[in-house]
Amino acid sequence: MPAHDPGCTARLLRLRAESLLKTAATLLNGEGRTPVEEQDLALELSKEAICLLAQVRGLQSKH
Repeated sequence: MPAHDPGCTARLLRLRAESLLKTAATLLNGEGRTPVEEQDLALELSKEAICLLAQVRGLQSKH
């Protein structure tokens, strides 16, 4: 398998995005009283996950 296998890279990016989204969900999984700082962090994690998923889409479009 080549060192830069797009399929492998895509899987790793998806796993990282999933992890970020789970962390964001955990931060927001309060009783409606999530501190603003945690809301901001969850937003940043979600944005990073979206960027990673966009990279996955870019890798897939090359095939």
